[in-house]
Amino acid sequence: MLELDQIVHEQAVAIKRLLAQVELRQSPSAYYDRLLRFLIDLCDRTEVEIRAVSELARRHGNGPDGRIQQASQQLVIFCSHVLREIHYYCESFDYAEQPTIPTAMMQLIKKMGNQIAHQKPFILRGAFQFNYMYNPIGKYLNSLASRISENADLLDDAFATFSFPMANNQNILANCALVHEFGHLVVDAARLLEKLSQDLPHEIRTSVTQIVDQHARAGNQLDFGVMQRTERANEVLVSWIHESLADLIGLHLLGPAHLFTFLYCIQPYGKHEADDEEHPCDSYRVKMMLDGLKGLDWQDVIRSEAPRAWEIAQSIRQMRREAGEYRYDAAAECMPILEPYLFDSARTICKNATYSKGLFVSGYQHMLELLKRGIPPLEVLDNSVFRQFDAVSILNSGWLFYAKDFPSWRERISYVDSTDQLDFLNRLLTKAIELSFVQEASSIVGDGG
Repeated sequence: MLELDQIVHEQAVAIKRLLAQVELRQSPSAYYDRLLRFLIDLCDRTEVEIRAVSELARRHGNGPDGRIQQASQQLVIFCSHVLREIHYYCESFDYAEQPTIPTAMMQLIKKMGNQIAHQKPFILRGAFQFNYMYNPIGKYLNSLASRISENADLLDDAFATFSFPMANNQNILANCALVHEFGHLVVDAARLLEKLSQDLPHEIRTSVTQIVDQHARAGNQLDFGVMQRTERANEVLVSWIHESLADLIGLHLLGPAHLFTFLYCIQPYGKHEADDEEHPCDSYRVKMMLDGLKGLDWQDVIRSEAPRAWEIAQSIRQMRREAGEYRYDAAAECMPILEPYLFDSARTICKNATYSKGLFVSGYQHMLELLKRGIPPLEVLDNSVFRQFDAVSILNSGWLFYAKDFPSWRERISYVDSTDQLDFLNRLLTKAIELSFVQEASSIVGDGG
C-alpha cells in the first residue's frame, strides 16, 4: 500500500516540476494561465490527500474491516485519474507556441461566441492525430477537484479544448472544422440538450422512449440486461444529438463552408455508411446538412458554384446506412423524429449570428477575381465593396474558389507543386481574414471617435 502511495507521490512531484517549467514559458492565451493555476492547485491538494491517508495508515494500521486500505486504494485510483489529466493538458502546453496556433480562426470563433452570447473559455490544442476534437475539460476537472475535501476555485464548467492537427496549423480552409467543435461548446454552454428534453412534446418523448426500449429488448448481447442495453442506447442517441446540433450550428455560423469542410475532411476515407458511438454515419450527417442549407436558402449557390461538391454530397447522402448494433439502430430510428426540434434549436441559438446569403452574394464575384490574380481579398481597405465583407464571407469564397476555379488556377501556375498552390491560397485567405479584423476594429474606433 505505502509503495503505491510512494509511486503516486513521486509522479506528483515530477508533474509539479513539469508545471513549473511550463509556467516559465509565455502563454499564448490567458486561459492557459488559468488552467495552469488550476492544475498546480489540484496537484498540490492531491499530494496533501496522499500524505494524510499514508499517515493514517502508519498510525492505525489497516483499521477495522480494512477501511484504511480501501481508502488508500481508492485514493490511488483517483490520483491516477488526476495525473492522467495533468499529463494530457501539459501536452497542450508543449504544442502551444504562438506560431502553431491558427490565430485567425481563434479570433473568428471568439467573435461568434460574442454574437450568440455564449463566449466561453477555450484552448486550441495542437495534436499529432489527424482529427479535430472537442473535450469539455472544465466539467471533468471540476468533478475531480470536488472529490477532494477542500474548497476549490473551480474552472468554468464549459471550459474546453479544441484539438486540431498540427499538420493543418496553417490550413485555414481545413480549420473551418473548428467551428463544428465550437458548436459542441455552444451545446454544452447553452444547455441545449436539457432544453430539448424539456421542450419535446409528450408524444414525441414517448415515441422515442418506446423505440429505444424495443431495440434494447431485441438486443442480443447476453452480457447486458435490458436496463443496461437501454442505457447504452440512450447514450448513443444523446451523442448523436450532440453531433447533429454541432453540425447545424456550424451551418448557421459558416454557411456552405461548413459542408465543404466536412466533405474535404471525410471524402478521402471513402466509407460513409457506418455509425459509431459518437457519430451517426456520414450519409446521415450530409443529408441533414443539405436539408439545413436548403432551409437557409443556400442550395442554389452550392449547385451552381460548386457542382462537383454538390454531386459528391448527393452521392454520399444516397448511401444507405449499415444496420448494426441495437443501440445504433435505435438512434437511427429516433433521429428523423427529432430533426425538426434540432433544426429549431440551432436556429434559435444562432439567430443573431446566422450567415446570410445576401451578405455573401454582394461581393463574391469580385473576391474570386482577386483570388485568381493572387491578391488577398481586402488588400485595398478603402474599397467600399469590402466594408461588409467579413471573415465568413472570405472563407466561403475561398472554398468555392477551391471547388470551382482552383483547377484552372493550377494550370496557370503549373510550375508550382499543387500542395504549394493550396498553401498559397490558404495564405491569401488567412491574410484577408486578418485584414478584415483590422478593418472591423478600425471602423469601431472610427465610430467611437
